[in-house]
Amino acid sequence: MKVYISPRRQAKIKVFLKAIDSILSGNPKQKSKMDTLSLNNKNVEIESGQFLKHFPEVKSFIKAKKADSTVAWADNGVFVSPENGRVITKSELESTDKVLENERLEEERDNARMAATMYKQQADTLSKTLEKKLGEHHEMFFVLLDNIPDAKKERIIKKFEDNVRPINAGFKEV
Repeated sequence: MKVYISPRRQAKIKVFLKAIDSILSGNPKQKSKMDTLSLNNKNVEIESGQFLKHFPEVKSFIKAKKADSTVAWADNGVFVSPENGRVITKSELESTDKVLENERLEEERDNARMAATMYKQQADTLSKTLEKKLGEHHEMFFVLLDNIPDAKKERIIKKFEDNVRPINAGFKEV
């Protein structure tokens, strides 16, 4: 049984299909307005000048076209693979979306782990360098302090103690 589709709706669907073909061929008319030249809902809307809001069958066709570029549109709103004439179901489209989403999430997780290990290594090397520099300055301070007369030394230490508050920022004492 064939479902009735109004001529106006058929014309809009035809515009969407032309937009999809022009994006896939690589020469859309609205190329300057697109962020990337890839097949997605936003680019199809830009190229066609129409909104996909009320055309769920076109949205699912875009998903099918992303998964398999040989998929063809049939007039009754289903998609047919031209190789074997097999009809592509909505559940197949959803399963491919879930697989792609899982791959994207795994990649994000791996990138986050790599970044965390890199930052930990940087923090470790910086803390070791800081400990070394503090040790050198500590020794230099006491060498210079030994060369100052005792009366002047007491005034400097008093001034130093008044201006500096001891804070342990997680550093080991050297």
